[in-house]
Amino acid sequence: MARGKTVPEVVRKLGVTEQTYYRWKREYGGLRTDQAKRLKDLEKENGRLKRLLADAELDKAILRHSPSGMSASGATPRPVGMQPADMPRKASATHVKSFAPTTRHGLPGRN
Repeated sequence: MARGKTVPEVVRKLGVTEQTYYRWKREYGGLRTDQAKRLKDLEKENGRLKRLLADAELDKAILRHSPSGMSASGATPRPVGMQPADMPRKASATHVKSFAPTTRHGLPGRN
């Protein structure tokens, strides 16, 4: 070890186990300090990107299985290349038939 210290002395000073020391030595033994820091930064970024990808895949699955094709925000997705003027128009209140009131379960209400 550096400066003539033994492994048990160094790990005791660092507050880690000998097992941790040897794992670190196996993982980072041939790296300089700047290389080890760069490796840790890349591992952190890789984890962040994996979480972003997982979130995007989850969003795609939700949209794929959504019964109305609505996004989570409630906005209807616009087909690629379609402009707002080309989108189908919603029916106005004058074109909608009136229905009997229903309960919160969708069953006809009692009068």
